[in-house]
Amino acid sequence: MDALFIIILKLKMIHLPLTNTFEVALIDDEDLLKVINIRWRLKKSGKDAYYVAASIREGESVRTLYLHRMIIDSNPGEDVHHKDTDTKNNRRNNLQKMKSFPHRIKHLKREITN
Repeated sequence: MDALFIIILKLKMIHLPLTNTFEVALIDDEDLLKVINIRWRLKKSGKDAYYVAASIREGESVRTLYLHRMIIDSNPGEDVHHKDTDTKNNRRNNLQKMKSFPHRIKHLKREITN
């Protein structure tokens, strides 16, 4: 197996190596089999946001798959909120499905108070 996929088990949490940085994503051990065969990277999204993502080839096209959306099985039109604001922390207890508008309000409130 590729050295890229060396996994460190610690307290029922897995440190998932990212291909384009020395950083890791955090996932619960129960999600390991879902994500192990995918090459994850840190992807810039928007002005300041970075998310753990992968490029998935589907025929002639390539789509972006986001780790947090895959773990929580979000549907199109649903946002996924990282409760602790660390987008590399993709443990289930840190992810929350939300409607888009309340999610944006939550982030605006945080920006105003910081």
